[in-house]
Amino acid sequence: MTISDLLGATVVATSGWTFGRVYDVRADHDGQIISLVVGRPGLAERLFGRGDPKTSPRQLGHGFEIPWDRVVDITNQTITIEEGKQ
Repeated sequence: MTISDLLGATVVATSGWTFGRVYDVRADHDGQIISLVVGRPGLAERLFGRGDPKTSPRQLGHGFEIPWDRVVDITNQTITIEEGKQ
């Protein structure tokens, strides 16, 4: 599996709640995935960057990040996460 396989996948919780699609992936310097960026703010962030909210008042906010350690399953463009894990 590659990072490009994750992009566009739908993220759902074990409870069935849908969080949206993956628009970006955060990784550390070693290439280990840290989190998935999902939702419309995540798409805007991917297209336009995070920006500075002080100079860009129309900034929609940062994309919603889901820690990689919450992922419990990946199948056919669906990523299942465990809700409420600390």
